[in-house]
Amino acid sequence: MKIPWPQPFEDGYVWTFLEGFEEVAEAAGLDTDRGNLAALKTLLRGRVKAALDAARRGHRKMHWKEAYKEALAVESDTTADRQEAMRRFKTARMASGCDPTVFFASLQQPLDRAFPKLDGALRHRLLSDQFVEGVQPALGVQLRVAGATGQLSVEQLMHLARELADAPLATFQSQENREDSTVEDLKNKVGQLTEQLAAVKTESRRHARTSRCYRCGMPGHWMTQCRSTRPLVNNKILECSSFPGWVAIGALTQATIQAVVEIDGKRELCLIDTGAWGIPEADGRLNADSARQP
Repeated sequence: MKIPWPQPFEDGYVWTFLEGFEEVAEAAGLDTDRGNLAALKTLLRGRVKAALDAARRGHRKMHWKEAYKEALAVESDTTADRQEAMRRFKTARMASGCDPTVFFASLQQPLDRAFPKLDGALRHRLLSDQFVEGVQPALGVQLRVAGATGQLSVEQLMHLARELADAPLATFQSQENREDSTVEDLKNKVGQLTEQLAAVKTESRRHARTSRCYRCGMPGHWMTQCRSTRPLVNNKILECSSFPGWVAIGALTQATIQAVVEIDGKRELCLIDTGAWGIPEADGRLNADSARQP
C-alpha cells in the first residue's frame, strides 16, 4: 500500500508537520540522510525552504534531523509568528457540519505554535475555553451549563459536544411534526370560520328581505345599500300644534316615539304616533282624541 506524503508546508506549526513527515518517511523506507532531505525539500515552500537550504550548506556534517529541526524551528518561531498563531487560535470558529473532534484538533496547532512550552493544565483550560467559544452559539451555551457543574476532561467535552451536536436534528424533526399539526389545526379553523361566515351572510339576506330601508321605506335592503335619491321619510319636520287653553310648542319628528313637553308650566309625557302630534297624558291616562292633528 502506498502511503501518501503530507501536504506541502509553508506556514504553520512546524513540529506537527515534522512529526507527520518522519512517520511517513519511516514507513516509506527512507533511511538515509540524502533521501530524507530530498523528500523534505520537495514539501517545503517559502522561507522554511530557504532556511533548510542554508542549514544544509552551513552544517554539512550534522545529522539531517538535527539540521532541519533546528533551522526550521528558528525560522518559524519568531514573535510575529507566535502573535499570528494566537490570533488564529482566538478567532477560530467551527464551521457548520464540522465534527467537534476535528475542530478541537485544529485548535491545538495554533496554540502549540504560540506557546510551545505551555504546561498541561493551562493548555487544557485554554483549549477547552476556546472550543466552547468557537462552536455554534446554541451548542456553546449547553456546554457552558454542563461545564458549570464540574470540570470536564477533554474526552468528556468531546463526547458531550458530539451528542449535543446531534440533538438539534431530533429537535428539528419533532418541531417539524408540531408544525405539521399546527398547519392542520389552522386549516380546520379556517374551514370553521368559512362556515360561520356563510351562515352570517344567509342570516343577513333573510333579515334584508323582511326589513325595510330607513331611507326609502322599501323592503329588501338596508339604508347603507339604498340607491334611492329620495329624502329620508323620517326626516320630515311636523308643524307645531296648539290646543285651546294650553300652551304647547314643539317640533318633533315621526321617528320619535315619546317626548316630554311643557304645557302651562307643567311637564307631561307624550307618545308620538305617525299621524299625530303630541298625546298629552291627563290624570294618568292618555288623551289621544284631544291631541289629534287637524
